[in-house]
Amino acid sequence: MAKQEILQELGSIFREKLNDNFTELYEFAQEETSVAYVRSVGDNNNAYIARPDKPFLTIEAALDALNGAGGVIDIGIGSFVAPPLEKITDNLHFIGVKKPSFDNITIITDFENVNSTYPNNLINGSIIVGSLIFRNKKNVSVKNLGIDTNGEPEGLMVSNYEDSIYPLDSRLNGGIEISDVLVLMNSPSLLGHAFLLENLNNPIVSNIESWGGYHGFVSKSFGGTFNGIITHSNAGEGINLKSNGLVAEGNFVKDTILSNFKIYNGGFNPLLFDNRDINATGLQNVIVSNGMIMGGHIGITFFDPPGSALYKDIILNNIIIKDVLQYGIKSTRLSNVSFSNINISGCEFGLQATGEGVGVFVNNCSVFNASGIAFAFAGKVSFNHIHAEDIGNAGYGYGIYSEDLTVTGGHHRIINCKDDYLGAFLPAFQNGVALIKLDADPAVDKDQTSVIWQSSGAGTGDDGDIMIKIKAGGVTKITTLIDFSTL
Repeated sequence: MAKQEILQELGSIFREKLNDNFTELYEFAQEETSVAYVRSVGDNNNAYIARPDKPFLTIEAALDALNGAGGVIDIGIGSFVAPPLEKITDNLHFIGVKKPSFDNITIITDFENVNSTYPNNLINGSIIVGSLIFRNKKNVSVKNLGIDTNGEPEGLMVSNYEDSIYPLDSRLNGGIEISDVLVLMNSPSLLGHAFLLENLNNPIVSNIESWGGYHGFVSKSFGGTFNGIITHSNAGEGINLKSNGLVAEGNFVKDTILSNFKIYNGGFNPLLFDNRDINATGLQNVIVSNGMIMGGHIGITFFDPPGSALYKDIILNNIIIKDVLQYGIKSTRLSNVSFSNINISGCEFGLQATGEGVGVFVNNCSVFNASGIAFAFAGKVSFNHIHAEDIGNAGYGYGIYSEDLTVTGGHHRIINCKDDYLGAFLPAFQNGVALIKLDADPAVDKDQTSVIWQSSGAGTGDDGDIMIKIKAGGVTKITTLIDFSTL
């Protein structure tokens, strides 16, 4: 084959391969050329996009070089001043090369060891100094870095408000992701938010941690997946899911999942569900699971201003609440809300719940070492397998003020409460008490206690009989209170 023919053949092969891979190569080039590197050794006068060997010294200069087109701000080790709000555009991603750590804190080895010293600084990582604020922006992310507010009232804010008054359509504000971010506020009482997500559409948050600020983590968003949030030392609340009245969509906080969280010394309301804005239609379709709350005043609060909407279709599961000053859980105006596997200890009152609509469901919950009432139920409530122990001489196991109460299967244990008395009941039943049939006689483990149930006929009594078992002086006796066949 002649030399010319060989060259033509090679050219044909090259053009074919180039066409096949042009799109992929173009996208790769675009991605690589939209990265601005920021380093403590950078020089704004001799820096170039996509040149890690020619980094910028400041984040603001890197944003200027991107010229509003979006891209990645790759932040090196050290401290860098936060950019002005007007420099932030759509399609921006702030990514650190290393997540820093807090200085001067006691290592928390387990749930009990929370007496940590308030940190002074973030160290050994990629650190932004000041407030990082995204307003009315979409497709933005912040990952693997720290924010030291240095006295500013906000840490990381992603807000979709026009003139801070009227919200934009949150469906236009997608692609919000925050992961592996630390925020240090100057003090627990500093008014402002460590993290604030406002009127967003399904933001994704994972593995974030904050110290201080009046508010720790606050979401006023439609949807959202929040996993691995840790907050320390807040005067107001550690985590707040807030339904805001200034929305076009209604049901503002909806379809939200909060999991694997820890709140230490979370102020007056460590975990707050907030229907504070009365124009809102409330919180709905929310799952909260696998959390720990240590310290504060009211462990979990469902805030209920006059005229606010019901809290609906909410699940709380696998939560430990310890050493709070007042209520473990204070909740009201609940419809189809369930509490399961909740363990509360060291408080004044344990779990207070008021059911409306479909009502409240309480299952496998325990209260230890409360000075007041362990369980206080009102309205429409169904409970199963609840346990109150060591409530103290002034405390009661149950306080029931219910118009529509259902007690389902299982033995409800009341141990070392006032007078060791299952009666610690304060009834105000208007619609009666519903007893569910049991196939086996329930146990009565403690002396001087009794239990009432409806027989299915499989155990003692015939089908439909109302039975009572009494244990006194070490002797247990069963008798029929109501013989169904004689009615």
